Amino acid sequence: MLAGILSRWKLKRIDLKELYKNFKTVRRELLTLLGLSLTVYFLIEFFLIDIPQLFSGGYKLGQFVGKICQSYISAFIFYFIVVHLKSEKDKRNINEYVGQKVYDILTSAHLFIQPLHPSFRDLGTGLLVSDQQ
Repeated sequence: MLAGILSRWKLKRIDLKELYKNFKTVRRELLTLLGLSLTVYFLIEFFLIDIPQLFSGGYKLGQFVGKICQSYISAFIFYFIVVHLKSEKDKRNINEYVGQKVYDILTSAHLFIQPLHPSFRDLGTGLLVSDQQ
């Protein structure tokens, strides 16, 4: 029964190379903030937690900053999965469709213009159309 449900959902296999390629296309400032958040969070959790607080409320401030970093990391993961991956998939699909349509339009335009303009050069040979006849 579970196999039938999973086959109906058509779960996709995660391709790590494609995931990495999509990760590289995320805006630079978002990646910078992600790196900064990860660095600060791990610094607080592994190193600064053992150091006595330098001022009153230092521990609470560290916990607050750590939670802000956790929130940003969670938000980035959500953004990457829900928004960015869908946007990249849509971009690929649209580029394939539009690319074929643009090629069809250019080919049709070339076929329409070539008989009308005697000095039109053939793009493949570089000869004048009137020279080929």
